[in-house]
Amino acid sequence: IANQDAGGLPNEKVNSIIQDKRGEVWIGTDRGIGRYLFPDRIINGTAIERRAQPLINEDTTAFDRVLLRNVRVTSMVVDANNQKWIGSDGDGIYLIEESGRRVERHFTMDNSPLPSNTVKAMALDSQSGALYISTNNSLVRYSTLERDGVGTMKTLRVYPNPYSYSKNEGDRIVIENLSDDATVHIMTVDGRLVRRFQTRGGRTDWDGLDDYGKKVATGVYFVVATGNNSDQTGRGKVVIVR
Repeated sequence: IANQDAGGLPNEKVNSIIQDKRGEVWIGTDRGIGRYLFPDRIINGTAIERRAQPLINEDTTAFDRVLLRNVRVTSMVVDANNQKWIGSDGDGIYLIEESGRRVERHFTMDNSPLPSNTVKAMALDSQSGALYISTNNSLVRYSTLERDGVGTMKTLRVYPNPYSYSKNEGDRIVIENLSDDATVHIMTVDGRLVRRFQTRGGRTDWDGLDDYGKKVATGVYFVVATGNNSDQTGRGKVVIVR
């Protein structure tokens, strides 16, 4: 699999290898990324099965259908939502959605606190969701939303609490201590459902709006999370001030 023609790798200079939560193996090279959907077949599979696949852009109108072609990849990490953070030499950091078909965000010196577009290494603290980034200038810490879920949901942490639309404008209400796969319900004290959404990973956020995109009334709201793959339930509450 070292030969870029027979093995499908975009380049023979391999700088980073990761395995995601679905078992796929992603290989970062000097000229982009190749991935193996079935890594167990790399050794004993057929020639086609041993061939790395490129990241194909879901946008069929894109000028180049291969994502991150010719990007010099230096480091890769997988977060709790199975998204991939791709560090590069000279092109900042790319956040790729889990299937590898779309760039969710592209961080550079121009649009983020990155001190340099040259990333040397990255490490993710799965418990806190903090991404540590080493560049050729300095080390920085970026707080991502994604973190590993807890084994058992009980008391949810919800903040800022109270939440004021005027004082916390632009902020979102963070909900922590969730299981890996959960449904979050926002309810009034009399049991009326105002918002429901799915989440993956141990932390999510709420914009303070109901299912119709409107601000909710001042009052106390219960946050109830149920595990999609178990009978776990976690509870919390938040005070909203108009």
